Amino acid sequence: MMGLYLPAADEGIRIDYTQTPREAIVLLAQGGYECIVSDYAMPEMDGIRLCSQVRTFSEIPFILYTARGSEEVAEEAFRVGVDDYVRKDESTSHYVLLARRIRHAVEKKRSENLYKAGIEENRDGFAIIQDNVFKYANPAMAEILGVDYPHDLVNRSILSWLVEVDRESFSERRRGRRGDYPPGVYQYSISRSDGSVRRLEAFFSPISYMGRPASLVFNRDVTEWSALQDTLRASEEKYRALVAPSMVGILTADEERIVDGNDAFLKLVGYTRTDLKRKRLFWRRMTPPEYATIDNVALSDILEKGICVPYEKEYIRKDGSRIPVLISGSIIRRNPFLCVYTVLDLAEKKGAEAELREAYDKIRAASRELEAANEKLHRLERGPQPDERIT
Repeated sequence: MMGLYLPAADEGIRIDYTQTPREAIVLLAQGGYECIVSDYAMPEMDGIRLCSQVRTFSEIPFILYTARGSEEVAEEAFRVGVDDYVRKDESTSHYVLLARRIRHAVEKKRSENLYKAGIEENRDGFAIIQDNVFKYANPAMAEILGVDYPHDLVNRSILSWLVEVDRESFSERRRGRRGDYPPGVYQYSISRSDGSVRRLEAFFSPISYMGRPASLVFNRDVTEWSALQDTLRASEEKYRALVAPSMVGILTADEERIVDGNDAFLKLVGYTRTDLKRKRLFWRRMTPPEYATIDNVALSDILEKGICVPYEKEYIRKDGSRIPVLISGSIIRRNPFLCVYTVLDLAEKKGAEAELREAYDKIRAASRELEAANEKLHRLERGPQPDERIT
């Protein structure tokens, strides 16, 4: 009867039958099922004992379907892990109810599995915080804070983990609010259980929890990323300190456009900083056609070796005149590509190679620091690759 009327009530339900509970356990172990509908009175064992055995290895939704209904049976069924209890009826209309109960149990379990995959197994720390107190934390949050189990965080104040300066800023953010924090992305430092300090980036979103305002918080450990950003900023400052006052023309460029340049370079080619900011300087367009080949060779050397040896060429100035220069390049970043060039005016300078070499050595040292910092930052942002060994 069930095989006839249940699919009619819900075309999405596919049914397999077994004659004994043991056969049901064997089929379930093979996988591919989302719900069990079991009678109460069966040979070998009743439906409650079957559910008890199933619960030793599976959380699949289990519905007890029987004509022998009583409060005692229902109470025992729910105690061992039965998800729902449906009484048989002589009317075929009750199969519609059974189909709805099956659909509800399956969709609920699917939602729970999605939650587990999205929250419980997420590598980012996830927490619900209300009045500065943890109400929920996933395993990743416990790992970030150096705690063995997530439930050890529940009802503990987040302020106890913050370094002092961030503890004050946290309290200031909550001033005048009830239970939650204003929405936004914040960075703060925490002191873990082992005493180490980590930098976190957190996204706060206001929610209602148990009828009161709270915050849903996603946390990510950005300690290494922040350290690399600091290194990159320091390298950039060192690089700019060398570039800005230089008497030698210095520019940074990608494969087509001049991205930045010091005053000496802009004066050399007759362009202004406004032209530069408006992205009007394209080094290929500023190069006479007869120098295209040697430029391409130099660019290939930079991509392959990281540097190119000094070579002579000309630039077309803004007024259309030409200026002979001695130029050398060194890579800063490979993806996206960025290179630094030193440029010396051959029309006015004697002994140009020596002067260019001195400037080049200084810029090369600074650009190596920038390249190393950029490469570390790129690797950290993309994460470990399958073919990379983690040490």
